[in-house]
Amino acid sequence: MNTIGVLTHTLVTMKQILTILLLSLSIQSFSKGCSNEYYIKGKAKLENLLIKNQNLTVTIGKNSFIITTDSKGNFEIPIKWISACPSRITVEEHKKQNEKLNPSKIKINFGKHIIEIDNKWKKYSKCFFENKSEVTYRKNLTFKK
Repeated sequence: MNTIGVLTHTLVTMKQILTILLLSLSIQSFSKGCSNEYYIKGKAKLENLLIKNQNLTVTIGKNSFIITTDSKGNFEIPIKWISACPSRITVEEHKKQNEKLNPSKIKINFGKHIIEIDNKWKKYSKCFFENKSEVTYRKNLTFKK
């Protein structure tokens, strides 16, 4: 084989190796679980009055944290989510694990007033995103007296 033939054969082999490597990396990355967060943004009201510069307690499962509204009643709640690793388990088991990791309801308290909303983690579960608006859910909260 001449020099050009050897170089051509080497390039083809390198392309094949790179293709196999990239495929294995993509398969491997899909088989892992991941976690991130999405955001709920909106205005908070008690009946028709804006809730300004006040604390709201957010409870997801057993975890609670406090967020504070701004001077216009705006709030932003970061909601952490986790997707279980699907490797070596059935689809049904993967679904059960995800349900355990991500409670279906989010409770938000303003004093003794409580609102319960759905956790929309499945809709916003992007392991990677470029813009925060891609993973932001807009929802106004109106607490009843």
